[in-house]
Amino acid sequence: MVTAGVRIASLAAGGDGVGRLPDGRAVFVPRTAPGDLVALGAIAEHRTWARARVAELQEAGPDRVEPRCAHFVADRCGGCQWQHLSPEAQRRARSAIVGEALRRIGGLALADPEVEPAPAQWEYRHRLTLHADAAGRIG
Repeated sequence: MVTAGVRIASLAAGGDGVGRLPDGRAVFVPRTAPGDLVALGAIAEHRTWARARVAELQEAGPDRVEPRCAHFVADRCGGCQWQHLSPEAQRRARSAIVGEALRRIGGLALADPEVEPAPAQWEYRHRLTLHADAAGRIG
């Protein structure tokens, strides 16, 4: 089943885009960007929220960029959840997520904090975690 026309409004802490289903429940959609209009497929529904996959990107949001890594699209690598977002959009999202957590969990009346960009946009990671799947492939 494909659900048409869900607009992604924001990003969640885990990296998923957040939109609203027609009944008002939040739906978490990996690899989406604020402003994206997506048709959804494979929806896992819960009482107050849902998780879904993109069946079709109908309209790209203003901050969507072409992912640099072929694995991002080809095999759904989980290493870079926001590679499809501009660096500025990534910083804004991180700032909003931290600010929301400080207000909601910490009970603090603070504005979203400023996020200092990494010195290099790419190739700054120094840690790698490998997993083997049931077929013995490592990645």
